[in-house]
Amino acid sequence: VITGRARPTGRLPMTLPRHPGVVPVRHNDRQDAGGIYRDAPDPVLFPFGHGLRYDPVQVAELSADRSGDDVHLAITVTNPAEVPARVVLPVMLRRRGGDRLPRRQELLGALRGDVPAGATVRLEMTAAATAVFAHPLSRACTTDIHVDGELRTLRAI
Repeated sequence: VITGRARPTGRLPMTLPRHPGVVPVRHNDRQDAGGIYRDAPDPVLFPFGHGLRYDPVQVAELSADRSGDDVHLAITVTNPAEVPARVVLPVMLRRRGGDRLPRRQELLGALRGDVPAGATVRLEMTAAATAVFAHPLSRACTTDIHVDGELRTLRAI
């Protein structure tokens, strides 16, 4: 990265606080950190999942389908740049309808891939329904799936 032979593609695996007095700050707390720490108006320096990407890619067409005990996710990624791009797209969930107050976001995994210059690719992943839904057999359970600005809501049954 320093010499320019590689491009940054990583994302932060944690939330970095702006002030030492606001620790702990978690990305998935049930309430926003800005409403808890009154003495620090902006307690988060860099949020979970923050990262640099020199070559902007465009994401679209997030699909999420349940098939038996699995959930299949796919998203279309376009690289308009003149150089290849390596992408890492965190897949974040908000599970609703369980017997607990839901977290704001939970990390399911990441869609990773190389996108040639000027090309469009489809990145895919499969996850167990038990990892995606609070109660996979309940009609009341839904999950919001977020991938780089794209959102899909999926019902457990």
